[in-house]
Amino acid sequence: MELKAFAVTPGLKHKFTGRQLAALGAAVGDDASVELTTVQQLLVRMDASRWESARAVIAEQGMKIYPVGEVVKNVRACGFCQGDDVEGYPAAVALDEAVAGLPTAFPLRIAYSGCPNGCAEPLVQDIGVVKVGDGFNLYVGGKASGLLPRPGLLLAEAIPEESLPDTILRVIRFYQEQGKKRERFWKFVDRVGMETLAQVLAQPAQVE
Repeated sequence: MELKAFAVTPGLKHKFTGRQLAALGAAVGDDASVELTTVQQLLVRMDASRWESARAVIAEQGMKIYPVGEVVKNVRACGFCQGDDVEGYPAAVALDEAVAGLPTAFPLRIAYSGCPNGCAEPLVQDIGVVKVGDGFNLYVGGKASGLLPRPGLLLAEAIPEESLPDTILRVIRFYQEQGKKRERFWKFVDRVGMETLAQVLAQPAQVE
């Protein structure tokens, strides 16, 4: 049996309804495996022959589907306890839509927190975004696993909301272009250096 693997989330607020879970289970079948991952995804492996019908059901129920493998994972977000407007839920959604699923040298994880409390643990992810006042601070190269975990380094401060997706896209595209095969992002940051990454952000925007 050929398997189809993909990830499912209910959106950045990471709250499934009973109806959604029931529909997901029925769509993927009793023989499918469903695994909860560390980036708030359900990783599904199912009979590929039922994929098209399952995809339609999942989308109809308002859930989001993401590719798996060496890609940018969906944005891990905080719980927005202060409210969507205060903590920038639209900014997090726009960022997720801009970057999730892009191919990378190694799976890349992004976390977004709407205030300096950092509930989504942005400083120990590959890329971390923290809303501070009306702007956003960008951290890169964090590492949570292994014997030598470390916090991310501050790359940019007070990024305007409208510039946030493009700013992070610049970093990801540079990683796509210059990253070595299976090179973890924190190792990439160490190799190219923060000064080089800052220069990438300082380059004039390209007109498409």
